[in-house]
Amino acid sequence: MNYETQYTFNFSQPGHIHWTWNRRERQIEVPEEPVTFMINDDAIAREFSMAVDPVLADALDIAVDARMADRLALREQFVDNEHVRCHRRLRITAAVRNPELWNDALIQNGLVETLSFLTQDSWEFKFVKRDFGRKSDAQQHLFGPCQLRDPDVGLFSGGLDSFAGTCIQFAEESRRHFVCVSASPTNIHLGFQRRQFHHLLEQFGQQGTHVSVQYCMRGAAKTLQEPSRRTRGFVFLLLGAVVALSAGSDRLHVYENGIGAINLPYDLSQVGTDTTRAMHPRSLRNVALLVSQVVGRPSAIENRSMFVTKVEMCRHPAVARAAAGIAHTFSCDGPRHSGEHCGFCTSCLLRRHALEQANLAEFDHRLYLNDCVSPEWHPKRRQIRGLLAMTWQASRLRRCLSSTAEWRNVMLEFPELQLAVVELTSERNRPDVPEEIIRLYRKHVADWFNFSALQHLPMQVAA
Repeated sequence: MNYETQYTFNFSQPGHIHWTWNRRERQIEVPEEPVTFMINDDAIAREFSMAVDPVLADALDIAVDARMADRLALREQFVDNEHVRCHRRLRITAAVRNPELWNDALIQNGLVETLSFLTQDSWEFKFVKRDFGRKSDAQQHLFGPCQLRDPDVGLFSGGLDSFAGTCIQFAEESRRHFVCVSASPTNIHLGFQRRQFHHLLEQFGQQGTHVSVQYCMRGAAKTLQEPSRRTRGFVFLLLGAVVALSAGSDRLHVYENGIGAINLPYDLSQVGTDTTRAMHPRSLRNVALLVSQVVGRPSAIENRSMFVTKVEMCRHPAVARAAAGIAHTFSCDGPRHSGEHCGFCTSCLLRRHALEQANLAEFDHRLYLNDCVSPEWHPKRRQIRGLLAMTWQASRLRRCLSSTAEWRNVMLEFPELQLAVVELTSERNRPDVPEEIIRLYRKHVADWFNFSALQHLPMQVAA
């Protein structure tokens, strides 16, 4: 049986979230005390000495509204004395500066298509007039806009991929002015991102601007929150596009290794909502198209690391040159407030694997609560699940790639791959996309089975 839960969110009051959900034909209003949210995009106005375009300010507000709704709308419900996963129908009322534009059918369709692909849910939007603004889109600046000449704008999340990708671009295009864009939900994230950025400027003698936009939700600590949170990529991509346009560029660059961008399921128990699509080629295309429709001119988002693995990114000489900054990167799916990493999630495992294979493990931090490469590690079954699933996926890929009809077999084993192939072939007009993807997975499989964490795998599971 398919279950559906309908959520209604109202973001029309400044900084407050009001929501209800339907449970057996009853409307339950939560919480008793208001939950508030904020976004501080003053950094955009400050760095470019200009008020943020009202249309772009609306885009940021909508991104944050969707993010907060995604966090508060639980997929799992208690039905007939058991927990079941439900399809979510999210209805959003949001206040914007230009409701006529955002209520346009074409833009509404683009917004719904983008979020539906990311989250596998149904979304509906209604936009009302916003009677309040922010300093960033109202304050005038004394010296007028700061014009950058041919800026290179890229997302700078603070993770290992964005660090490595930025290193490579700093080394290869030393004369350009780089604008690194960060979304910072906490001061801890902001601190790590700033330390990385300043380290790169020092190592490469580069000119650059770091634009960090802080956003957060307050008062929801006692509220159950949805763990999947698939709209995080939507916030990052829209923020990056807004900064790129504010800097005078029509192109945003992202750095996500191809394995992570396509993100095939690790095992047969995964459903669509378990697999993030934040940097999937279709997500990049959807957000770029939405931005183009909103601003009325072409906009593009390009993943410069699409056809390389995380190991290959880390093996680039530019990364070794700035290796001391690796300790400031963070990769865990659920990092602690102290900056500690769990050590057993798939993101932690891929990080440790890449640094080990690139001979950069000595530059990693030591903030792992579980040391997966140590023979002394005896994880519980839930802690070993990620390593087992990733190895199972690599084994499936290796079997397909060792056959004569390798492309056919890979597509049969992982039909989700077809979606990425169609997007990449269309976007890049490259008939060699299948060959590039085969090379990508062949390289990943070869490196994966050299991971030291696998040496003691049969004896690692604790009773």
